[in-house]
Amino acid sequence: MNRVVLRAPVELGGIAFPNTSTIQDQKGITNVMRQLQLGKEIATDLRILIAQAQLESGLTNPILDDTSTNVRYIEPGLIMHLHDRLAALDGSIVLEDQWCPKIQRIHDNSIMKKLSELRGVKPREQLLRWHPSVENI
Repeated sequence: MNRVVLRAPVELGGIAFPNTSTIQDQKGITNVMRQLQLGKEIATDLRILIAQAQLESGLTNPILDDTSTNVRYIEPGLIMHLHDRLAALDGSIVLEDQWCPKIQRIHDNSIMKKLSELRGVKPREQLLRWHPSVENI
């Protein structure tokens, strides 16, 4: 069967079959939310993964709360996939007591926030420009 017919709305003669990644995202995000609400051992592990991704991002705002920020320089994993899917859905997850680095002085800006706003730069080049000890690769 042609994909256009499979995915098209019923009004246009299709059968409106949802995309499997959409179904997986709905179930996955729901499962993560449920586990975080239960607060058991899996929630602790998820919070550790989120804190690790927050540390790797170098951002001063929560990584799952602000999904509009480009964080493609972080290695892929569960939290980064969750971040990307939430960004595609224009969604966010707000966690209480989530660790975030703080701005130290008045009028400071987050370096990684500024780097993530660069357009037309590959993720690897963003890190190389930021990291002062890298000269040639």
